[in-house]
Amino acid sequence: MTEIRTEDVVFYSGPALKLAGRIYHPDGSAPARTPAVVMCHGTAGVKEENPVGMAKLLAGAGFRAMTFDY
Repeated sequence: MTEIRTEDVVFYSGPALKLAGRIYHPDGSAPARTPAVVMCHGTAGVKEENPVGMAKLLAGAGFRAMTFDY
């Protein structure tokens, strides 16, 4: 499996609710524009736990995947 690059991001839900996310990028050989998946992983999830394995698999298959803290 190739090295998966991650990027921590911040985004807003509504005008004031700030959320933390992590984007898993495919390797450098993937085109600049790739399909993406937002991982909505339950109501108690955090970006570093349950969805990480699936996000890495998706990135390895050429997708961008984003996990986030509820």
